[in-house]
Amino acid sequence: MCTATWFLRQNGYEFFFNRDERKSRLPALAPALRDADDGVRFIAPADGDHGGSWIAANDHGLSIGLLNRYEVPFDRTRTYRSRGLLVLDLASSSCSGEVARRLAAVPAKQYPPFRVIVLAPGAGARVYAWDGARIDEENAAQPVISSSHAGLTRVTSERTDAFTRIANEDSRAAHLRFHHDHGEGPSAYSVCMHRDDAETRNFTHVIVNANTVTLRQKPDAPCRSDYLKDTVLKRV
Repeated sequence: MCTATWFLRQNGYEFFFNRDERKSRLPALAPALRDADDGVRFIAPADGDHGGSWIAANDHGLSIGLLNRYEVPFDRTRTYRSRGLLVLDLASSSCSGEVARRLAAVPAKQYPPFRVIVLAPGAGARVYAWDGARIDEENAAQPVISSSHAGLTRVTSERTDAFTRIANEDSRAAHLRFHHDHGEGPSAYSVCMHRDDAETRNFTHVIVNANTVTLRQKPDAPCRSDYLKDTVLKRV
């Protein structure tokens, strides 16, 4: 239950991500700088339940975002590895091609279905989807992707319609308005989502330019929380 958008800039991009989660889940831990075993530094928040993450950005300027694929059936009686741990496994990749190679080598059947968004300076966006049988690259031409546990068709339609109103505005302000949007009122279908059992619980904004990588985050629904202190990396 998430929504991701982005726009590209010369030498970089901006990436926006609403993380929608059940209210029964533990709060996430704040974004922190991490050092991968191969020496790459990256920024990622941490899922409070399983320790993984839904988003990460590294000092190569590459970002990873993960959405669950609720529309794809899978065996819910099995025990799977948390999809958020895969984000940490991919977070030190130097380029989109390396992400693709790492994904191809992953024993993907240990995960429920997912979709991974990869953004890299000069390379645009790439989207990879695992359906329980294979990983395929999807068309990333339209920079808005949603997932939802309930009413996916309506969620996708309403959020896509909301995005069309800013589609020609490659500006930070337009994307921020979109990710804070309640439409006709807070609901299961609004971009800033609110249901009895779940809601938008984090908003993350990654800004990559020629020199730095900045991750900004609101630790609760964007409509009612303030930003934490920015976490900044120098690009290599």
